[in-house]
Amino acid sequence: MRIMIVDDSPVSREMLREALAGFDAELLECENGRSAIEEYVRFRPEVVLMDIQMPVVDGISATRAIRRSDPRARVIVVSQFDETDYRAAAALAGAERYFLKQEIVELLTYIRTTIHLN
Repeated sequence: MRIMIVDDSPVSREMLREALAGFDAELLECENGRSAIEEYVRFRPEVVLMDIQMPVVDGISATRAIRRSDPRARVIVVSQFDETDYRAAAALAGAERYFLKQEIVELLTYIRTTIHLN
């Protein structure tokens, strides 16, 4: 199983990496949306954990581009912003779900039960 973590914050990437340690998964980290778009084609992750606000290319644009290149791509937004506009934009871009960064337990449960990572 492959998971791509896309976040400009090294602390957030580390938090997600540590949270995912219990899964049998290969992880790839990207620090902006542009590198996520480029690496998606090469890495072909089963799930992408995408931040919203990032330099170079934001998470909404990256989600849209990834889903355009692969309509079956599973992108889950993981953001600190609990705003209706961000949630709506993420859904329109093709994000499967939207979790707040403090909802890590819920995120892991969703991945375990819906994406079946063990």
